[in-house]
Amino acid sequence: MVLLLVAGMGAIAGDSLTYAIGRLVGVRRLQATRLRPLARLLRWASRRLGPRAGMVILTARFIPFARLAVNLTAGSTGYAYQRFFPFSLAAGMVWAGYNVAMGYLAGQWFSAQPLLGMVLAIILAIGFGVLLDALSSRLRRRKPSP
Repeated sequence: MVLLLVAGMGAIAGDSLTYAIGRLVGVRRLQATRLRPLARLLRWASRRLGPRAGMVILTARFIPFARLAVNLTAGSTGYAYQRFFPFSLAAGMVWAGYNVAMGYLAGQWFSAQPLLGMVLAIILAIGFGVLLDALSSRLRRRKPSP
């Protein structure tokens, strides 16, 4: 229970900090970034934050880098923190519960077989690396040469 609360509080604090950075930096400076992937993510988040902003904030918590873009955009576009916080709270606690449960289940499954757990972790890490490399190669092939 303590782990769940601490993980949830950390997630919510991170969301709030990212929101505050967006508020301080502002829309124009964020959109003027020279980092193309970040600029694309910010444009994506700007299009999504509207009448369904709450659902976007909840969903982005589970998508790497989308969370960053959505929280920065929410802060920079003046989306009210009083509206942002309840969605961040719900998303952070669900995310924390999910991760704590996954850790608990993995601990239960592999406590009697630590070697199996280690082998599976290595296989998953290698598979994830191969997947990222394939995606990176595909994106590089799609980019036009300067």
